[in-house]
Amino acid sequence: MIRWLFVWVGYIAYVVVLNLGVHTTGQMSIADQMALPLGTHTWFALWCTLGLAIPAFIRLSHGYPKSFVALTTAICTLAWLSMGMRYAPIIQIGPLNETIIDWISDGLNLASIVALGMAAWRSSGDDSR
Repeated sequence: MIRWLFVWVGYIAYVVVLNLGVHTTGQMSIADQMALPLGTHTWFALWCTLGLAIPAFIRLSHGYPKSFVALTTAICTLAWLSMGMRYAPIIQIGPLNETIIDWISDGLNLASIVALGMAAWRSSGDDSR
């Protein structure tokens, strides 16, 4: 149990640090970015590394309900894509722009909370028998 706590804390720290790195380097001016080790590609390298957190999340969450894991993975992927579009800058991918992707992500957030709540409700009903 303690081991999984440390694994999850490490995972969350990894994601937070990379998120901060992407946002910080992505908002720098071009001149400031040129002073970084990878120049203007630093945000992109951090963004790609952040994308590796998605398969790690799937591996770590094997004990959770599959519907919750699937919805949360979709949310993480959409948030990751939206962040990349913001700093690339890419205005639109097919019919999707950053705003629409954020709306879809918000809807999936609600669905994942409902899925987790339903799973908790079902499991609490099993204990009362």
